[in-house]
Amino acid sequence: MSKMKGGELIAEYLIKQKVPYVFGICGHGNVGILDPLHAVRDKLKLISPRHEQCAGHMADGYFRVRHQPVATLTSTGPGSANLVMSLATALSDSSAFLAITSNVPTSQMNRGPFQEIFGPVMSLLPYDTLDEAIARVNATPYGLATGLFTNRIDDALRAARRLEVGGVHINETSSSRVDVMPYGGSKDSGFGREGPRYAVHEMTEERIVTFTLG
Repeated sequence: MSKMKGGELIAEYLIKQKVPYVFGICGHGNVGILDPLHAVRDKLKLISPRHEQCAGHMADGYFRVRHQPVATLTSTGPGSANLVMSLATALSDSSAFLAITSNVPTSQMNRGPFQEIFGPVMSLLPYDTLDEAIARVNATPYGLATGLFTNRIDDALRAARRLEVGGVHINETSSSRVDVMPYGGSKDSGFGREGPRYAVHEMTEERIVTFTLG
């Protein structure tokens, strides 16, 4: 008897319960369930909004219209924290949806430097050269953002070219952000970017028009 992975078990259960949609965002904690959901995409469709709170409101709205619960998918930590408002809204109006929260694989548990840690935690790792520091950052499977403190512009530019992350902030922490900036990660820290430009593009339907003259 073959063993089932957790993601496969969840996908199978959702299909048995006749759940038609999962509203969720790819993140560092739930990449393991994306392949199982893709394998059953003819029976269970994954829809990815731009924000976890939107996913919750979409699931809530579906239940209010169809009176049938659907599911949301978020990563552990801030991803799931973004569901609080939509969960509270559904609860206050006796609506319902299944909120699935995924964590990193057990093989990566307690490996702080190899996870996206959101909280009062810091891993202090000494290094001798900038090249060594860059190599350590790039060795992780994640790449949301990096903060680099230096007074050498050549080091700053070298790091910006070589770091495999979505954002490089010079003389700022990795959490530095302005809403109009393109925001997003590399590798297992998600795909795509968010921000005004990307939101407009997402809501724009492109059309090609050709002319034959003569």
